[in-house]
Amino acid sequence: IEGYLHTSELRTNVGGGTRVDERSELLLNDGWGCGARSYSPHDFDAETSRRDEPQRWFRWKRDGGGIATSRDGKNWKKSHGRLAGPIAAKSMVGRFKVMNAYSVSPSSTATFKTRTWVFDRDRRFAFFSSSRAGLYDSSGKSEGTYAVEGYTLELKYKDGSTHRAFAYVWGKDDTELVIDGVTYTRQR
Repeated sequence: IEGYLHTSELRTNVGGGTRVDERSELLLNDGWGCGARSYSPHDFDAETSRRDEPQRWFRWKRDGGGIATSRDGKNWKKSHGRLAGPIAAKSMVGRFKVMNAYSVSPSSTATFKTRTWVFDRDRRFAFFSSSRAGLYDSSGKSEGTYAVEGYTLELKYKDGSTHRAFAYVWGKDDTELVIDGVTYTRQR
């Protein structure tokens, strides 16, 4: 694996609000890339994906200080994305948070969602989520242990279940942590 190409674009919603659309594309060392992966590279079978999902595959190359991509191998487009490296255990220590607000129109009730990951030096994690829509509130918490290897974050929950997520850090001083395609910002 060469890395993940992380791209984000600011978009306008129908109701006039804005949102950030993020994309994570897996770049392989052989010059091929695969878009929109939602699982760990440890669980990724490139040969099967190339056969079953050819629409996800593209060519990539270094272009000056950036990356260029092509669907046909002839027409190259410079990407606005950044190449992100693998995570290291030390990059994980801290609190990372994302907050979202949704509304269909200015006159409708907004929904607010907050998700927070906390990772400590002893390889323990806690995940907190909450949402509010009008008078309705909900919240949850999960805990367990974690391990990192390359671009894989393995979460072992207290109930015995395990989830392997694709994960990487980006931003100045690794301030942004992507887990399964969602960016969480380090809280200071």
